[in-house]
Amino acid sequence: SPAKRDGAGQAPLRGGIVHRLDREASGLMVVARTQKMFNHLKEQFKNRTIEKEYTALVHDPVARNWGEINFPIARSETSARMAALPSQAGNDAKEAKTEFLVEEQFVNFSLLKVKIHTGRMHQIRVHFLAYDHPLVGDPLYFQKKQKRHWDEKLGRLFLHSTKLGFTDLEGVKQTFESPLPKELKNFLKEIK
Repeated sequence: SPAKRDGAGQAPLRGGIVHRLDREASGLMVVARTQKMFNHLKEQFKNRTIEKEYTALVHDPVARNWGEINFPIARSETSARMAALPSQAGNDAKEAKTEFLVEEQFVNFSLLKVKIHTGRMHQIRVHFLAYDHPLVGDPLYFQKKQKRHWDEKLGRLFLHSTKLGFTDLEGVKQTFESPLPKELKNFLKEIK
């Protein structure tokens, strides 16, 4: 049914989902209960003051213990996916910045702590594919030559939103953390 309107004919203000989380990912999201908090959080996302941290498992050992990926991101011209453009940015390409820290190296994988400083669609997945280290279990962003045995064994994307921090309406910093789900923890034990 249509939303009730106030006396001035305006739809009522309400809170809601402030940001997206990829359907295949797990972890923390923030939902505002009031319009005031919704606007407050939206402003923090816009100003890039929200702290967003993820845990990701990527294929192959990453050579550097820390790094930044700054490839602009745009919609792919050949598919429905997004694409990172390391060499040149098209007219619709948007700035994107992803920072990573290697937490643990495995024979065929790297476990990463990932911070995003921009919020582009599929940013982490697109950046690590362009960096030649696609995420384990990614059904959309993978290399065609890559063996998919471990991806199939996991059966989901190894991307989890582990930490989310923002400032509340009273100006107090709020930080929330979410441990890895059981299936991701068990998968790490399996690949050791």
